[in-house]
Amino acid sequence: MVLCCFIFATFLVTHRINLKRYKHSSAPLQHRSRRYTLSERFQLSENIRTFKILKNVMIFIILTNAFIIIGVITVIFFHRDLSMLIFRAFFNIVVIIYSICVPIIFISSVEIWRTKYFRLFTNAKDRILCRRRRVEDSSTSSSSSLLRHLRSTNGQQLAFDNAKEKDITFALLEKSWNHSEK
Repeated sequence: MVLCCFIFATFLVTHRINLKRYKHSSAPLQHRSRRYTLSERFQLSENIRTFKILKNVMIFIILTNAFIIIGVITVIFFHRDLSMLIFRAFFNIVVIIYSICVPIIFISSVEIWRTKYFRLFTNAKDRILCRRRRVEDSSTSSSSSLLRHLRSTNGQQLAFDNAKEKDITFALLEKSWNHSEK
């Protein structure tokens, strides 16, 4: 339990360092003491995203370990004759809970995985119950509508329709050209 809390505290400190470095790397060039490469900024954003996933798992593990310790202490103090048998059964139940809940927590922590698995289970349910499914016309669905779920680490949308993407690109080009003239 102490080890889990220590690891979680280490995760928190590392996360704060990564957030600080990522914000520093995203600051305007004149406010930075050094330039971050694209790979360094990408690694920082991946570290932050991974922490969000692992945070939920770590909280679950700490709470479950606390439950285990309470259960073991209860078994040892109140049921001395059956303590080993109860402890083994308790341990087996906890292993089953871990093996079921940890993947569910991982999947539910990432929006893309959550939507894909929800769609997978919905389709499986529809097939089992023999429900009719709607057929979409592939000519009407553009690639940008399929990518609307893509977001940056700041939550900004990354995929747009063609007209909007053109406007954004030319606005950024004009901004960079005007900035280089000054």
